[in-house]
Amino acid sequence: MNNFSKSIMYSGFVLAAGLVAIFAIYNNDATNRNMGMIAAIEPAAGEEVETKSTDLNAIAEAVKETAGNAYEATTETMNNVAEATAKTVNDVADAASETTAEAIEATKEAATDAADTASNTMDAMKNAINTEPAAGEETADSVEATE
Repeated sequence: MNNFSKSIMYSGFVLAAGLVAIFAIYNNDATNRNMGMIAAIEPAAGEEVETKSTDLNAIAEAVKETAGNAYEATTETMNNVAEATAKTVNDVADAASETTAEAIEATKEAATDAADTASNTMDAMKNAINTEPAAGEETADSVEATE
């Protein structure tokens, strides 16, 4: 689809949306006008008129009450979140402390084992150097001397 066709399609959609909005506004306005006319008609003799009265003070009280309830609920939720966060942080700190202590202990043990192994290796090397050759074996010194 080329750009011209896209432009025509877009314009058509905008036009249709505008017409729908205009008709909705017109119908809403016409309905409100008719309600005003119906309210102006007087009832027959002896009949009571039912009217909807809006008490602004009652509406204001309801809004105030709802806002107060929302504030209380939000405050309670925030306190619960703060408590849960503090508990989680403490749990993480405890776990990290325990893990760190275990890691330090394991490192100490590994270092001790490595030092023991190194010491044993050094002792074995010293013993090998200090050992006399068996009868009939030539040492490195005797091989050099014969050459």
